[in-house]
Amino acid sequence: GGGRGKLEDVEAEKKLWESDDAWELRKAFMLAHYDDYPKIQLQCLSQLFINVTLLGCEYSQTLMQKIRTMGAGIAANK
Repeated sequence: GGGRGKLEDVEAEKKLWESDDAWELRKAFMLAHYDDYPKIQLQCLSQLFINVTLLGCEYSQTLMQKIRTMGAGIAANK
């Protein structure tokens, strides 16, 4: 279908309160996995990724493994 491209679609996800650092990471994460997950799930996973990466949150072992795998290479330069 028509409409916005991937980048425009992801750019529209930025929250007003998000710091630039958090947003750049989350944007990279969403772009990397954009085609593999439904948007609502990607929004959730990208937020978990930020919580783990920047805030040090911990979740179940299964979820942490998934987040680490999906985030591999994205947070490396931060």
